[in-house]
Amino acid sequence: MRSVRNHQERSLEMTSPTLPRAQAKQSGAACVSVALDTEFTSLLDPQLLSIGLVVIETGVECYAELDLRSDQGRQRLDVTPWDVREGVIGQFGLFPEACCDGETSMGRRVGIWLQQLTVSGRQRLELLYDYSTDFELLVGALEACGLWPQLRPLTAGRNVASTTGDTVGQMTRERCFQMLRARRPPLYRHHALADALALREAWRRCSSERLSAPPG
Repeated sequence: MRSVRNHQERSLEMTSPTLPRAQAKQSGAACVSVALDTEFTSLLDPQLLSIGLVVIETGVECYAELDLRSDQGRQRLDVTPWDVREGVIGQFGLFPEACCDGETSMGRRVGIWLQQLTVSGRQRLELLYDYSTDFELLVGALEACGLWPQLRPLTAGRNVASTTGDTVGQMTRERCFQMLRARRPPLYRHHALADALALREAWRRCSSERLSAPPG
């Protein structure tokens, strides 16, 4: 849903109830970075429709989407504007195994996956996003299923819009979207998994360029 979001907000850091990155580093625990994207009903009253997650280092993926035939799915579809129906919901159904009957089951699906990444609590999670609502909605789904209290001490959220939103980041995303069209099934912009994959590529490119840039 990137094209309809307020780009000024994307550069703002979210004040989230998570473990600060500095504290995570001081703990000495290994950190698993994960790109996050969500799709939702509208900007004014965002209600979760889908979640895409991709591990930065390995590319391992997780995806969950709301079953629009469920009671909650029908309710959210009723308040979803036409542009979101066309760009987002038009891509639903590509992964039947990811279909969930409500926000609680979406949270459980991705929450169990995130727990598996922590290796029994020995590794911390850094969730990278470029829009604060993505993180807020993920936390809401994890709260709904009861897994957030377990994940919260291990999780830090990080808004990377200021890093990935430059020209290099945007060009990297576009190349990723072009490649995803050849995937089976093909993925396009505004699919939560596609956007998470594009964010992963942009972050890897932009962060590596910053590290290799000469000082000064």
